[in-house]
Amino acid sequence: MQKDFLKHSLIYTAAILFNRGISFFLLPIMTHYLHPSDYGTIDFITISSTFMITFCGLEIHQGVARFIVELKSKEEKNRLFSSAVFYLICSYLCFWIIANIAKPIITQYIIPVDDRLLFNLVLFVFLCQGVI
Repeated sequence: MQKDFLKHSLIYTAAILFNRGISFFLLPIMTHYLHPSDYGTIDFITISSTFMITFCGLEIHQGVARFIVELKSKEEKNRLFSSAVFYLICSYLCFWIIANIAKPIITQYIIPVDDRLLFNLVLFVFLCQGVI
């Protein structure tokens, strides 16, 4: 029991340390290449992605976590999980299309990115974060 607890705690601790360690080692690179105004843009994009993940995903992962324990067969669990992933991908793709249609408004008021490739890269990051 204690062995499993320590093993699982170590995994979570390693993930947190890795995440914070990456941020620590990227700090000198980011301060060298980015201007102070870019930090605000990055924070705003991060906040926007958090909002869009909640809005587009509709917290479907909580529904999956709630109902997957009640399902008995592996086939039912696979169907539930694949349905959730399919829904997430479709909802984020719909968001991607709508965001590209409304790009002039979004870039003017929400995400201050002028380049179309960079704008679509930001939307792709939203998609990846939401599906993960």
